[in-house]
Amino acid sequence: MPSPFQNPKSPSQNPENSAAKNSPTKTSAGDNLPRTREVSCGCIIIHDGHVLLEKQLSADVNFWGFPKGHSEPGETFIETALRETREEVGLEVEITDPTPLTMNYHIPARNSDKTVYLFLARLNPDKDNTLKIQTAELESALWVPFTEAEDLLSFDLAKSLWRSLLPRLN
Repeated sequence: MPSPFQNPKSPSQNPENSAAKNSPTKTSAGDNLPRTREVSCGCIIIHDGHVLLEKQLSADVNFWGFPKGHSEPGETFIETALRETREEVGLEVEITDPTPLTMNYHIPARNSDKTVYLFLARLNPDKDNTLKIQTAELESALWVPFTEAEDLLSFDLAKSLWRSLLPRLN
């Protein structure tokens, strides 16, 4: 079984990343919805021993995670990650590693297979670094010490990804 954390060869260069977003695949017996694929991109923003986590509002549940969202036509994965970060938390960040950390999972309610590409990033020192929360999508955002981030993250895949990343950050 492949690891849910994969480093694709060059997704940041892929201008067709949104093409797979809603491409139908074979449905399982009994599924009411056609199986789809989604791609989201975001940033893991590191600053002074802290990581930025956001509490996202969802129809099903509110959850803590990293800033991320869906691609717009023609965007690369990195462009999506930077735009979503700017839109959700108002920060202009710099990507520190163009190779993303990747999570793959299934969303049963939508019968969708989702891939999330997350890029390590830091604050741009030449920009205003005040958090500006997009209240339509977020309840809050916090700078969380590295040692507390795993406890706050809502999903096991995000927790595992964070644990795998910690040795690179310390």
